[in-house]
Amino acid sequence: MDVRKVQMIGGSSLMITLPKEWTESSGVKKNDSLNLFPLADGSLLVSPSTERMKEHTLKTINSDNIDDLDLLFRILVGAYMSGYSTVEITSRDRINESVRGIIEKMTQTAIGVEIIEELDNKIILKDLVDPSEMRMSRTMERMRSLVSNMLSDALAAIKQSNKKLLNNVISRDNDIDRLEWLVTRQTNMAYNDSTICRKMELGQKEMMMYYTVCRIIERIGDHVVVIAKNALSLIDGTIDPKITKEILSAGESVRSLFVASVRSWSEENLIAANECIRECEAAVEKCKIINRHAMNENLDSAMAATVIAGSIRRIGEYSIDISEHAINTAV
Repeated sequence: MDVRKVQMIGGSSLMITLPKEWTESSGVKKNDSLNLFPLADGSLLVSPSTERMKEHTLKTINSDNIDDLDLLFRILVGAYMSGYSTVEITSRDRINESVRGIIEKMTQTAIGVEIIEELDNKIILKDLVDPSEMRMSRTMERMRSLVSNMLSDALAAIKQSNKKLLNNVISRDNDIDRLEWLVTRQTNMAYNDSTICRKMELGQKEMMMYYTVCRIIERIGDHVVVIAKNALSLIDGTIDPKITKEILSAGESVRSLFVASVRSWSEENLIAANECIRECEAAVEKCKIINRHAMNENLDSAMAATVIAGSIRRIGEYSIDISEHAINTAV
């Protein structure tokens, strides 16, 4: 920690010098403008001007060095989630069609990303959405609604032996992913630009809590997809209707508790969160019963039922995590 004394100039103005190491690393020079933000704890946040910070939002990717198209897509996603507003994909020669296909896939997946310039050897992507306009509370609620509906439909599809509905549930996972990417992007950008937190009317601690809960919701969505995929095998085989009934009961229990846990976090409701934890623990016990009964089934059906029960259990455990975050936040 660097302690500096406040000095008086001109008889009334107070002044403090800036640490040389910070000015050099931030690129701050004479006559530059700085942003000053009073924080709730009484401290003062000093940051470089927004215009200077924009200089550090460009990412250049040379596609010639990347042979794996899946890796290229993950790099593009990583650049987006890291907070880069502009990404240039370049090539020594003409960018091939496979790479262009991956770039187009990125624009169709990430929220707000568009191609703003396209040449033979260069494509420029830009995020056209102001991150401060996308409220995290609304994003989280949308994720909660999507995951809840996915699980509800997966259970209905198991009951009806509806493969088409199960495949529809699996395809909806992309919507959850793109929302979670947005939250991660906003969180990373807020660490580099404190004005984003102010515009979103959130402190960094609150933003980090939203990020954590949204990550948990995204993982719950992944387990719903696991349920749907294994349900395709389950309804193809023969299984005791009693086990199917147990799966539907356990699944509906954790779905209701998942919704209640997110609500308890949003409302900072200690009592409701504690009740969710207690009831989730009971729902998780139902999965153990499913596993015991599945042992008497044929191998394929037993494996599908066991994997489904495992994902239902994980959804319950993740709901407990959200409820515990609710208690911690409320306290």
